[in-house]
Amino acid sequence: MHDPLPVEVPGFEITVSHHGLAALLQVTGQVDPFAAPALATVVQAVVASGQDAVIDLTQVAALDATGLDALAKVVAELESAGRRLQVRQPTPAPAPAA
Repeated sequence: MHDPLPVEVPGFEITVSHHGLAALLQVTGQVDPFAAPALATVVQAVVASGQDAVIDLTQVAALDATGLDALAKVVAELESAGRRLQVRQPTPAPAPAA
C-alpha cells in the first residue's frame, strides 16, 4: 500500500509503502534545503505510526550537507522513539572529470 504524500518540492519526491512492521520511504531527486523539511515531516509520521523505517536512496541524484543533516536528525528521532532505520544503497557520486 502506497500513501499519497502532500510533498510538493520541485526535483524531489518521496513515497511511503508499508511492509509489516516497517515503512519503506523511496526518495527520488535531490535532498537539499528545500526537500529536507518534507523528508522530516514524512519521517515524523512514520515515527508516530510506531514503525521502523527503511529509506531507499537509490534514486537520489544529489544529497547536500542539508540533506545529510536531515538524515542525521531522522536517525536521532527514530532512535529516541525506539525505532530502527535502514538505508538502502545510496548511489555513489560520479568520479571527478580528469
